[in-house]
Amino acid sequence: MSQLKVGSFDSEQMVNKDLALGPFGIYQHFATNPLIDDHEIVFTHSVFATRNILADDNWKVTAILDWSWPGYYLEC
Repeated sequence: MSQLKVGSFDSEQMVNKDLALGPFGIYQHFATNPLIDDHEIVFTHSVFATRNILADDNWKVTAILDWSWPGYYLEC
């Protein structure tokens, strides 16, 4: 079983290849037959939701919580 790479990737094709070779190859079809391949690869929170945002009384964001699954993902 291969390990998923942790860190930045040089191209979307590298992300797709790593997903295809990941645990059990569960994404192999989608990773080797991408519909489009011109996404940027960005570092992201991955569970960004209102429950993870703290704001003050003036609605100014003061913190983003739950950084348990951050990583490099394809932009939406």
